[in-house]
Amino acid sequence: MVDSHDNIWIGGARGLDRLRPALLTRFLEENQRSNWAVCASDQGEVWIANTFGELNRASDSVPIAWSGIGDPLFSLACGEGGRAWFANSRGVWTISSGRITALPPIVGAPERRQMKVVVASDHTLYATVAGPFQPGSGIWQF
Repeated sequence: MVDSHDNIWIGGARGLDRLRPALLTRFLEENQRSNWAVCASDQGEVWIANTFGELNRASDSVPIAWSGIGDPLFSLACGEGGRAWFANSRGVWTISSGRITALPPIVGAPERRQMKVVVASDHTLYATVAGPFQPGSGIWQF
C-alpha cells in the first residue's frame, strides 16, 4: 500500500515494513502506466518485465533491455543457474544462456489467454491459465 506521504508499506509473515521515498532510487524510467513483474536469480541478476512487453535484465545495477518480446508480459519467475521464465499472450518462454526459447504450448489453452508462472523450491515450473472451466484452463506443470 502507498500512503498519503508516498511511503510504501509491505506486510508479510515477518512483519510490516515501510519504504520511504527519499531512500528509494528510480531504476527504470517509465512514463506510462504499466504493471511490473520482478524476480531475482541466484546469480544476482534481476529481471524486470512490464505489461508493455518490455523485458530488462539488471546485473551490477545496470539495466539491459532485451528486444523482440513484443507482447505484454503477464508473469515472470526466476530459478537457479540464472534461468528465468515469463508468460505472455503467446505462451510460456524460458531465458537461459542469453537465449529466449518457447516452451511447448499448453494443449487446449485458448490463444491470448492470460497466464502466470511460478517456480517451486524443487525447481518445477508451474503455469496457471485464466478462464472459465474449459479445456486448457487450470494449473499446468512443465
